[in-house]
Amino acid sequence: MTGRYFYMDSVKEIAGYTGLSEANVKTTLHRTRKSLKAYLEKEGYSL
Repeated sequence: MTGRYFYMDSVKEIAGYTGLSEANVKTTLHRTRKSLKAYLEKEGYSL
């Protein structure tokens, strides 16, 4: 899923090359961002 940010791929493009639905890609990206935010805050970074 790093293509979204590193390669500027759209959700549709990511769904195409991963074989996932667009909804699944959006959900996965949302949950990953949420987990990353929690981890960074736990480590002392304020967002």
